[in-house]
Amino acid sequence: MATLNVSIFVTAGCSTLLSGDPATLLTGRTVEFELLPFSFSEMRELFSQRGWAWPDDNRMFLSYLRWGGLPGRFFCGSDAEAQRYLSNIFMGIVRRNVTGISGSAGGKDFREIPKRIMAGIAVKNPSVIAAEISAAPDGVSRRTVYNYLGRMKNACLIRSAGRYDIARRSCSLSCYKERLYAADTGFISANAGNQDPDYEFLLKNAVFSELISRGFSVFTGKTRSGEVDFAAVRDGRKCLIQVAYLLDSEESIRREFGAYSRITDASPRYVMSLDRFDLSHDGIVHLNIIDFLLGKRDLFLT
Repeated sequence: MATLNVSIFVTAGCSTLLSGDPATLLTGRTVEFELLPFSFSEMRELFSQRGWAWPDDNRMFLSYLRWGGLPGRFFCGSDAEAQRYLSNIFMGIVRRNVTGISGSAGGKDFREIPKRIMAGIAVKNPSVIAAEISAAPDGVSRRTVYNYLGRMKNACLIRSAGRYDIARRSCSLSCYKERLYAADTGFISANAGNQDPDYEFLLKNAVFSELISRGFSVFTGKTRSGEVDFAAVRDGRKCLIQVAYLLDSEESIRREFGAYSRITDASPRYVMSLDRFDLSHDGIVHLNIIDFLLGKRDLFLT
């Protein structure tokens, strides 16, 4: 096979087939690339190409925010059907790549751990998630939770953002300080049960995924007195981003723009929200999240 002029495509679910000797034979002859769920702009393009009607961008965006961009969910006729579809996809990946087929041992159902992690991912910090799950009556050790977090990352169910110290211009990839995001926001909704979705976190997750799809390395920005949601780096250039649902009060405006108050870094600084009015001031650019996701603004053109 090594002497034939052929191309072999191996998906993540079959990657174990290339362990051992086959992997050695292919060393230096492989290129790894990542296929991501549809972005919001790709969702709009799909609907346009198929002639599917949709009331407006805002309602389409709320659907995208809650149920994500996995292609199969666009063919679901209702929210309940979308939730079943996404839950089946999620649990299929969990059984194959995280817990094993049985998913249980010693009377414990370890398939519940990935579900709880995904449902509680809005707290973002791995140590908090581990503490909450281990403290439950049917909980497991923190070490076990961290083990499953690692498996979920390897299975492309979750992503992590390390910390970038803005003042020192250095990054840390400590698993205890990183922030967690779902590979697709639909997985969060599918595991949330009857809980109301945390739309502000879903927004941050959507922005995080969009930055990844545009080729950015994404970190949480550490400041002297707090943090900025994202420090996004690409081609040696960096921008800083705060994400909020709505800037509907003086307090929320001060909080989001005030995150930059002690930052002397000259990188472009943004506050993103769903507001349609422009509150840009003091060199901080206010962007509408939907416009950003539709590619209407280059982050390095302030």
